[in-house]
Amino acid sequence: MPDQTFLILVVVLMMAVTFLPRALPLQVNTDHWPPFVARALEYLPVAIVAAISVTPLLIKDQHVQLDRPEFYAAIPTLLCAYFSKNLFLSVAVGTAAYIALGSFM
Repeated sequence: MPDQTFLILVVVLMMAVTFLPRALPLQVNTDHWPPFVARALEYLPVAIVAAISVTPLLIKDQHVQLDRPEFYAAIPTLLCAYFSKNLFLSVAVGTAAYIALGSFM
């Protein structure tokens, strides 16, 4: 296979792999699902984000460490996100808290 054909094939396959996971969930019709399944799926994004972010906040070198600035900066960030529902403000509060705590810890 010539190099140019292979390159085009790789780009097309990369486009498909990028596009399909984003487009297929939009095609799923949830009207006929049981109500408890639809309610459970509403919590899925929160559960995924929690699983991704809580572990690095608490565990370092395979030990639970609570004396890290990342852990304490997450507290005002979560409170700000919960009460304000403003992503920009939450990021600003988290960044400021991390910088402030990083200089003291």
